[in-house]
Amino acid sequence: MGNGVSDDLDRRIASLAAAEAPDANALLKTLLELNDRSQAQQKLLDRVVRISDGYQRAERERGIGYREYYEREVRRIEKIVRISDHYQGMLRSSERRYRDVFDHAPLGFLLFNHQGVIQGWNRAAEDIFGWRRDEVIGKNCLELLVPEADRPRIGELICSTLCDLVPSHSINANLTKSGATIICEWNNVLLYSASGEPEGILSLGSDISERYRLENELRLAKECAERALDDQRQFLAMASHEFRSPLAAVDSAAQLLELQCRGSENGSAPVIRRIRRAVKRLSDFLENCLTEDRLDTEHWSLSGEPFAPADFLRSVIEQMQQQSPNHRLVLRDEKLNGVFTSDPQMLRIMLHNLLGNAVKYSPLGGDVTLAAQQDELGRLHLTVSDQGIGIAPQDRERIFQKYVRAQVGGGIEGAGLGLYLVSRIVALHQGEIGVSSTPGQGTSFKVVLPPMASEIFARDMNLKTAVTRFRQHDFREADTRLTEQFRRGHA
Repeated sequence: MGNGVSDDLDRRIASLAAAEAPDANALLKTLLELNDRSQAQQKLLDRVVRISDGYQRAERERGIGYREYYEREVRRIEKIVRISDHYQGMLRSSERRYRDVFDHAPLGFLLFNHQGVIQGWNRAAEDIFGWRRDEVIGKNCLELLVPEADRPRIGELICSTLCDLVPSHSINANLTKSGATIICEWNNVLLYSASGEPEGILSLGSDISERYRLENELRLAKECAERALDDQRQFLAMASHEFRSPLAAVDSAAQLLELQCRGSENGSAPVIRRIRRAVKRLSDFLENCLTEDRLDTEHWSLSGEPFAPADFLRSVIEQMQQQSPNHRLVLRDEKLNGVFTSDPQMLRIMLHNLLGNAVKYSPLGGDVTLAAQQDELGRLHLTVSDQGIGIAPQDRERIFQKYVRAQVGGGIEGAGLGLYLVSRIVALHQGEIGVSSTPGQGTSFKVVLPPMASEIFARDMNLKTAVTRFRQHDFREADTRLTEQFRRGHA
């Protein structure tokens, strides 16, 4: 419709332009319409320009957005590339370190897959077994390194490591390039793929042939020493039995002679007393030797037994008084109520040694005192005091050592076993022992013993037993077949 109006206006303009005398009103109207059309066209043109400007601005903004987006993406990619380069460098550095460790480690590194095919072999393995890396890659490790008799067992160990997914350890015979047999210790760990699946085993091996030989020699030496110790114990038991009967006969005869000579003035009484003292000295020495041997026996342990400490200590004093008529033994028992759980036989031996020492180093007619009491924790406190020659300060730390005697006692008989056994017995009871002495005035030994029924004693004894068993267990016990293979390889 708009095009029709425009064509009509164009025709009228052309008609008026061709007329010789145009109508003024028609001309005015036509000009006004032409002006309106021009204004409308101008508005349309302005609108088109605005729309065009908007599209251009939008395009510019969209281009700027795309450019910023692409710039951001480029920067992000550049950052990713830098991070990737950094990690690639770290990976290469880690790989170099791994390769250095693998090649220069003092242990032989052996990598093989599920089928036992060797895939890695370092320089230490070359030194141990003699093959170069290019000679072993792709070969089966069992056929190359393991004696034929051991292959089923080692194969089962490898299968167990792969199936159970746990590290394993073994000591077995291996073959070298020269054909010699060596003993190697292996620690096997699993190797995993990038997906987390086990793909093989890394075995770390070392040649322990020399150590194995020394361990066998030490084991044989230990067996020889144990046999010698058993022979010594048997001899000691036999000697003790053979000595005790004659000593008892001599002591009985001396007692009869003493009774027969009592009241006579023939001067034989001092000789008889010396005989009886010598018999007692030898009997005590044998008893101490047997006690020490019993304490060193592997399967021996304290026997906890409840007893009344007051009655026990009175019996000890009465027995020692009969053996020491020239001294006065005094018992001072305070706060000894109830029972005490311990090994009475070991306590009796301990007290006999302490009281015997006190009597031996005290002057004739002197007093020897045994003071005893129990504290609120049930511990037994024993103090043996004498009025003897005392102990020099430099000797007090040494008197509990085996076969060590104080210098001031050099003129008095003794073997240096008594106080050593006392300290051993106190230690077995988890107790404490101390000594105080003044030369020329006397000596006091104080012993504190906890009851064996206490929780602390039981815990300490269990710990001591566990440590003893651990030390006595031979974790490197070799089997006979490996020993024979090793000897054949080095014959």
